[in-house]
Amino acid sequence: MKTRGYDHMKRQILRAFMVFIQLILVSTIGSIISCGGGAGDDTGGSITLSANPSSIPADGYSSTAITATLIDGSGSPALWGTEVAFSTTHGSFNEGTSCSAEVQNTSGTVTVSLIAGRTPGTALVTCSYNGMTQSIQVGMGEESGGGTAAIALTSGADCLLPDGHSSAAITATLTDRAGQAVPVGTVATFSTTLGSFSGGSSITAYTSDDSGTITVSLIAGTTLGIARVSCFSNGVVQMVNVAFDPHCGEEEEEEEEV
Repeated sequence: MKTRGYDHMKRQILRAFMVFIQLILVSTIGSIISCGGGAGDDTGGSITLSANPSSIPADGYSSTAITATLIDGSGSPALWGTEVAFSTTHGSFNEGTSCSAEVQNTSGTVTVSLIAGRTPGTALVTCSYNGMTQSIQVGMGEESGGGTAAIALTSGADCLLPDGHSSAAITATLTDRAGQAVPVGTVATFSTTLGSFSGGSSITAYTSDDSGTITVSLIAGTTLGIARVSCFSNGVVQMVNVAFDPHCGEEEEEEEEV
């Protein structure tokens, strides 16, 4: 009888110990879950919007890449699969004036294409994420050079050292037949016979404000010679020359010494 009572007591103690261990495990797991356990923070954060290019012609088919960079409340990039919504007051996305997209990378970025309408104007593009919104403006100007009737083309430098990295600002001022600045979104193409732009030997850009000006950077090559830089818009062409000269700047230095 004493042995049976002793065995019964051992079983009771073992049961109590197991219940105690289970309670500790449940409490620990609950603490991990409540602290976030690896999931992204569902509150706060930020949205950074960009448009490349910042303006496009109102031709019904040109597009600009709208990129949203999403940061969650913990300061980390939004998680893969996070859904965001976009809307626009002008032009459209593939699905219409609004669309949704998901993060499909580890950098927390989402990119959608905004397609131009056929009516000039300014699109207000809005991105919504995690209870927050951010907006950016995209200009949509007259189609394919619009009313460009004249181009004034200037270079910020007459010469550059042929070192492969020196650069000069090439500025085109586009005006219409009335002598007024062309609309936002007017397109122009620049090309060069020597050196390059950021995209190669030619680059297309758009007016982004009501000044009618476009500025691009001409980067020197390593070949000596004269770069003939052209700007084309709406059938109008203008040129400016920039010399790639190893003695560039020497005359200015001599004048300063005198």
